[in-house]
Amino acid sequence: MSENQATWVDRVEAQLSRFSAREQILLGVMVVVLGCLLVVAVAVLMNARASALDQRISDQREVLAMLVEERDAYRVNAAENARIEELLASNDLRLSSFIEARAGRLSIARPREFRDQEQALDGGVEAESTTAEFAGMEIEQLSALLTAIEEAEELVFTRQIAVAPARRGNEGLEVELTLVTFKRTGGT
Repeated sequence: MSENQATWVDRVEAQLSRFSAREQILLGVMVVVLGCLLVVAVAVLMNARASALDQRISDQREVLAMLVEERDAYRVNAAENARIEELLASNDLRLSSFIEARAGRLSIARPREFRDQEQALDGGVEAESTTAEFAGMEIEQLSALLTAIEEAEELVFTRQIAVAPARRGNEGLEVELTLVTFKRTGGT
């Protein structure tokens, strides 16, 4: 041992030799208790750190699970967007012909009037709407026509329906049905 260490150890031994046997035992117990407390404190701190790491890992797993769900939703949406883009690009639907065809299949009288309207939208898309006026339509016929439109594979949507009782002397309902379709105009 070096001289400084020997002196330090000698001083501690000299101080300890002044204590009685009982005091030395109590001092030894105190050192053991402090040592145990130090070990427990270190263990508690390590446990707290491990718990914090476990929580962080759990949070990151939740985020990863959410990202996987979002990725799957993105893939579904991307596929749907591609399908819609294909429909937009290939859509050559004439709404008046579409309405007449669906009404004819259901033995509904031809609409008495068509009003067409076009509207340019963002992204090179154009909305084309047609309002068809039907006279003397029964509620069952209207329901069947709307079902046929909804089940159609074409890119067509019902925008508005106005129903009123038939004019005096006529039976059934006066129906104004507005359908809309969308087409790619070539611009972006």
